[in-house]
Amino acid sequence: MRAYAPKTRAMSAVDSLPPAGRCTCFKVRRLARQLTALYDGALAGSGLTVTQYAALSTLARADEALPVARLARVLGMDRTTTSRLVHPLERDGLLARADCAELGVDARARPLVITGEGRRRLRAAIAGWEQAQREVARVLGHELDAALRSVADAANRKLGSAGECAAPGGRPGPKGRR
Repeated sequence: MRAYAPKTRAMSAVDSLPPAGRCTCFKVRRLARQLTALYDGALAGSGLTVTQYAALSTLARADEALPVARLARVLGMDRTTTSRLVHPLERDGLLARADCAELGVDARARPLVITGEGRRRLRAAIAGWEQAQREVARVLGHELDAALRSVADAANRKLGSAGECAAPGGRPGPKGRR
């Protein structure tokens, strides 16, 4: 029979973890996933996701055709992700590339405009978007809803102004530039 000898546990990665609930990114992404699911559900009848709705509404409000890079900045997304977002909208005839010669801009910019069909789809989606807004306000209460939007705006301004810094590991920061 072997005598019992308690094992000394080597320090693991778990031992060095910060306390649960301290990761701001996790908390905000979890909230974003919940909100996205609510808005996507409300918009499902229009055939748009909330991200597509945001892109179409941004282009509908724009005074001019927007290159993908500028649309990405307005949406707070990187250029590659925005290109993937734009492709199905363009394929479905909701967005089109503006005539660069007519606009007098570099053809490489390939600016985007919303089409008549895109405007029709966007108008059809507004009721779903408004339903999602009402549901968020109902669940959170008007005070928390307003506070959440205010805090999100303030955090976006602060983090956006800090976005010129490179992320750890040498990757570009949130603005995608080096």
